[in-house]
Amino acid sequence: MLFKPTSLYQFYKRYETLDLTPIHQSNPQPFTMIELEAIIGKKTSFLDDQLELGYASLQGDLRLREAITTLYEHENPDEIATFVGAQEAIFCAMYSLLKAKDKVVAISPIFAPLIATAEEIGCEIDLVSLTPTKDKWVLDLAQLEASIKADCKLLIINFPHNPTGAMLTEDELLKIIDICDQNNCWILSDEVFRGLEFKPEQRLPAVADLYPQAISIGVLSKSFATPAIRIGWISCQDKMIIERMIEIKSSFSICTSHIDEQFAIHIILQHEKVWERSRNKVLNNFSNFDRNVTKSHLLSRFIKPQAGCVCFPLLNDAILASDFSEELIQNKNLMTLPADLFISSHNGIRLGFGYDNNSHLISSIFST
Repeated sequence: MLFKPTSLYQFYKRYETLDLTPIHQSNPQPFTMIELEAIIGKKTSFLDDQLELGYASLQGDLRLREAITTLYEHENPDEIATFVGAQEAIFCAMYSLLKAKDKVVAISPIFAPLIATAEEIGCEIDLVSLTPTKDKWVLDLAQLEASIKADCKLLIINFPHNPTGAMLTEDELLKIIDICDQNNCWILSDEVFRGLEFKPEQRLPAVADLYPQAISIGVLSKSFATPAIRIGWISCQDKMIIERMIEIKSSFSICTSHIDEQFAIHIILQHEKVWERSRNKVLNNFSNFDRNVTKSHLLSRFIKPQAGCVCFPLLNDAILASDFSEELIQNKNLMTLPADLFISSHNGIRLGFGYDNNSHLISSIFST
């Protein structure tokens, strides 16, 4: 394991000494403690005075795992394991499933850390690109099927999608699962934006509820808007894979924070209220966005997201995304993330609408 720094890490590192305002955040504006207490209906003093500040369970506190099952159809806490954030869960999942030269298929544009561990392992990575149409990003299922049929060990999907805000229909998801089932292919489903569908009735089932060779990943930092609480988790029907992931985790964090677990229990049990708050904040920020700037000469296409709190507008072909991003950093102290960080040939930048001030800042960069 060389732990080669990702391009995203290198990008952040390059500018860490500058006083920049990010306008690309992939989470809704985090809760304040007062706001969180109002949502969960409890003071933060709910922490038991007799709480022992010792190690947590390797698999995660049973009460927390029981709370997490409320997010899924399967209600077995033994099918849940917790991790320190989503990235540790991804790492442990990859090392549980993959070996060098295995084929991994993923959807681009892609949040690069989703495939970084597979690359470290020495896997062959095949990216199938979403295609921008007039009003949405679409996935070519025939192309995806052809790639999976070519001896694919693992498919990585991420819907609601980062960075485009795209969604699948349930029929499309079921077709993908059927393709994987026919080809003995595992699915790693990054579902950290689940709950931020602009129309809640379009929320997809968790893949781990539908397919026994699937790992669904969740985390408190995205749709739950509490990144300070470092709790991520997986849901999986395969007990041997869960056990292997916990074994690998024992060489890293060992366990999650027992204090974070207590917060997480109360937050997750109120997930519909939490998601509604985050969703309303994103939709309100979009409503404050000056839609006229979507006709800016700087843009070739602005595709409205269907879920999440980010979008991926495409720039005029004469403007390279990386150059545009650099110009915003140097001249306006604003940070976006350009297409190359998402391994995409589409000339876009990631913008975030989860923070209240971003709508004004984003409008300003395209209205000049």
